[in-house]
Amino acid sequence: MSSQFVKLFFPLTTHTGKIRVKKRKDIFYQGLPVATRQTPLDSDCYLEWQISYDLRKDSSNFEKHYESVKNKGEIRDEKGELTGRFVYELSDYLIEIIKQGFIGLGEIKKMLKEIKEEKEFLTDELEIYRSHPKKWTFKQ
Repeated sequence: MSSQFVKLFFPLTTHTGKIRVKKRKDIFYQGLPVATRQTPLDSDCYLEWQISYDLRKDSSNFEKHYESVKNKGEIRDEKGELTGRFVYELSDYLIEIIKQGFIGLGEIKKMLKEIKEEKEFLTDELEIYRSHPKKWTFKQ
């Protein structure tokens, strides 16, 4: 493993990006988008990451989006058959995380098997409980 960290670039000032800064006064409510070039970030702000799992060839601007993918390839199902979905964002990060040695492919396969065999899930029995966040200081 070359590093103990996975580094991702999140441009917060692009209005068309998949990362949005939102601000809320109460932890129990969804926030409103913040104009990051005009509004200073504070402890009421949080990041919303709208990440895609994969990309379909028939999606608009496929070529434009796909050129940013580091680990290009079409995704195959459990039987090894092509799915029509291509590596993009989350699947690209996952491949890179495996390549960097943060987690092994065997461990991921084991987790998938366990998940498929699971009959009960936390969300079936428990409610989402939100706690108050810790105060953070943003460095400039």
